[in-house]
Amino acid sequence: MVIIDDFFKLYDDEYLPAYSDLVAYISDKPVNMLLDIEATFSHLMVHLKYPDKEISQDNLDKAYNHLMRLILDCHKLLWISISDPIDKIYKDESMRKFTINSQESIFIKKYNDFKKSAKEARRIEMKSVGINSLDAIKKYRETNELGLSLLEDIDEDKIHYYEKFRIYIYLKQQLIGILIGGVIASIIVTLIFNYFGI
Repeated sequence: MVIIDDFFKLYDDEYLPAYSDLVAYISDKPVNMLLDIEATFSHLMVHLKYPDKEISQDNLDKAYNHLMRLILDCHKLLWISISDPIDKIYKDESMRKFTINSQESIFIKKYNDFKKSAKEARRIEMKSVGINSLDAIKKYRETNELGLSLLEDIDEDKIHYYEKFRIYIYLKQQLIGILIGGVIASIIVTLIFNYFGI
């Protein structure tokens, strides 16, 4: 049975930091969370307005559970947002070699720790469905801290120059191919004309 101080503590200690981190990272307020925010607020208002203790307690419990779900969703959405750029660099060996500011072996180890932590967070979440999600929240928070640490190793300026350089190399290869193909075609045509006396 939840008491209002539990709700306030969860809100202050877990929700505000998780939501703030997410909004700061993605530079947006996620619309998909509005339903849970509305449900949390509605249940909390019913708890505060109705004198019937059973209805009041039931709604406080529901508000608490919606808030718990919101916190998990904040951490998971942040994890997904963090994972995308990290995965892109990890999977592209050339990009990884030229765009990170740490030793590649350290980056790979941190990446593997990040992925392992995410799997563990998901496992804990699945085990705690309908019971208590605080352990899963803690593990997702740790996972996101690992991810943010990895992002600090990535140099955005180097990525920008790497992308420009990759386009330059591609165009150079294509141009060389066209030039070589044109020269070879000219030689073949000249040989054919000479052979047939044209």
